Amino acid sequence: MEKYFVIRENEELKFIEELKTNRFKLTYRSNLKNTKEFFNFFKNNKIYNLISLINKEYISKISIIKNTDSSDTIVYYIRNMLDIENKSSDIAYFCFTPEIVSLDHDHIVILGKQSDFIDQTNNLEKVTLEDLKIKITTNNDNGDIKIKVTFVQVGFNDIVKQFVFSLVNKVFKRICLYFNKSA
Repeated sequence: MEKYFVIRENEELKFIEELKTNRFKLTYRSNLKNTKEFFNFFKNNKIYNLISLINKEYISKISIIKNTDSSDTIVYYIRNMLDIENKSSDIAYFCFTPEIVSLDHDHIVILGKQSDFIDQTNNLEKVTLEDLKIKITTNNDNGDIKIKVTFVQVGFNDIVKQFVFSLVNKVFKRICLYFNKSA
């Protein structure tokens, strides 16, 4: 019996689902010329604004909420891609509190803690991802980068899985393009 299912795969991105646990794994591989600046963006929490800025057709806005424990909660508002006529309509929001648990010159590990933030001003669905973990490793000699994202989500249908694949693929591709241009 198979333990996982490959949802979709291309040269750069592989998206799999562990069948018994509802755990999803996304692995993105590319080449990056400016790894030092890339890691500094994560270290200084600038990466979250950049993701929103270079992906406006998917993410309508970002809110960064300061918590009492000096951490930040990141809230992304996701556009309704099926509502072609009303490009400003949002369908959901996704939020997490990132914690850098490991940082070195060639790797970073970020845990995305669940946030109890509830947007009461909009009538939007909150997308909750459990056990979010982002692990990024680079080989500084040749600039190879590997971004691995794992999370648990119950109730993803096939259309949502394909959307997640497309979204993550474009987001990571654009991030790498941004840092390659700044090198």
